Amino acid sequence: MTRRARRPARWMAALGILALSGSGCGLSLQALPKPGGISGPSYQIKAVFANVLNLPVQARVLIGANQVGQVSAISTADFQAHLTLTIKKGVLLPVGTTAQILFDSPLGDDFIELHPPANGANGPYLRQGDLLPEPDTSSAPSIADTLAALGTLLNGGGLNQLQTIIVQLNDALNGHQGDIRTVLEDLQTVVTSLAANRTSIDSALTGLTQLSTVLAQGSAAITNGIDTIGPAVGVLADDNADFSRLLDSTNQLSTIASSVVNASGQAGVTDIKEIDGVLNQLVSVEQDIGPTLADFSRFESLTPKIAPGNYLQLSLTGNAIVNSAPVLGANAPNPTAGTSAPATSNGNAITGLLGAGLP
Repeated sequence: MTRRARRPARWMAALGILALSGSGCGLSLQALPKPGGISGPSYQIKAVFANVLNLPVQARVLIGANQVGQVSAISTADFQAHLTLTIKKGVLLPVGTTAQILFDSPLGDDFIELHPPANGANGPYLRQGDLLPEPDTSSAPSIADTLAALGTLLNGGGLNQLQTIIVQLNDALNGHQGDIRTVLEDLQTVVTSLAANRTSIDSALTGLTQLSTVLAQGSAAITNGIDTIGPAVGVLADDNADFSRLLDSTNQLSTIASSVVNASGQAGVTDIKEIDGVLNQLVSVEQDIGPTLADFSRFESLTPKIAPGNYLQLSLTGNAIVNSAPVLGANAPNPTAGTSAPATSNGNAITGLLGAGLP
């Protein structure tokens, strides 16, 4: 190898030594500028994050899988990270867009993913200098957080007790599989029945809700009623002895009334039998008394023709033989002895009495 050929190798070694010696002064891969980036016209917006994790300057800004910008600057103030995002001029971000810090793989770089709102296609859009506030930004869990949570689950969580739980379940179920199967079948039947009557259950619950609402609205009246019933119950309790004496007296009265009814029962039966005979007699003479009463009714209706005034003096005499003939019958015999001529009817007698006054 010639001396001229050895010079480039020496320069490369010197650059490597310089890079390694510079690492002791805080130089790291995260601090080195990112290759690539965007070019051409652009505009800048601000974003406030509570935590930017290991996000470097010139980190990618994506919408889906497309890079639309990059992180231009990162600063901190009031325990918050303030980022400047440079966005390509042709990319329109609707107002309400959110941002989240993600990483593409456990050893990959962090990036910012933008999520435009679903209903913001027609604007308005973010412009130069607009701000994404902290409520619209978030950070995904880092690898360290994920591994720490996994370590807690495996070491200090309930996963290490899973074997104990399984062993205890096996001991509890040993020999009771049939009963457990029956319980599960019954539970399935109940759940199926409830699902089939879901409409009725909903209606019942709605009715209970309405009833509860009505009761809640009338709570004051219910309270007043309970407060009023309390003294009333107290008064009834104080008069309990009087009510007991009243019931005893009523019991004695019922005993006496029962004895009176038993004593007078036979006499009442006898009176009813005698009244029955009288009623039978009245029914037997109904055909004879009826025409007479009809004649009196006709006479009453015709009296205005013979006495136009408000006063009529009339004297009638009637004889009846109860035992030998119907009372005032139309064909009753003459009660005078030695007379064989038939008596005239009551209608004819009344017509003769009134004379020309009757039609």
